[in-house]
Formats: sequence, C-alpha cells, structure tokens
Amino acid sequence: MEVRSALEAVCSNPMTWPKPQRLAFLIGLPVTLPLWLVAAALSLLALVVTTVFVTATSFVQEAWADIRGGD
Repeated sequence: MEVRSALEAVCSNPMTWPKPQRLAFLIGLPVTLPLWLVAAALSLLALVVTTVFVTATSFVQEAWADIRGGD
C-alpha cells in the first residue's frame, strides 16, 4: 500500500508531471529518429552510386581508348 499511496501522491501533484518539452521530445523521438536513419541511408546510397558511376566511367574510357588504339 505504501507504493500505491506514493504513486497517487506523485500523480496527483502537477509539479511531478513530465515537463512539456520532455514529453514532446519523447513523442518526437520515434518520429525523427527513423527520418534521420532514412536520410543517412539515402546519403550512403548516393555515395555508393556515385562511386560506382565514376569507376564504371573510368573503365569505359580505358576500354574505349584500347579499342581506338590510344594510350
């Protein structure tokens, strides 16, 4: 019963309720964290695609130079 009375005392006192900023942070965290993860994944994907494109372009240039008889 001591735990229950202590819990009722804490819940009935507005000073012990979560602050609005903290509550907004706790609510917003599950929303913003996946957005950050998606943004990071897209950035990494863009980096990989750019690297593959540059590498492929380099290979094509070398192959084309070999076909044409250049250096």
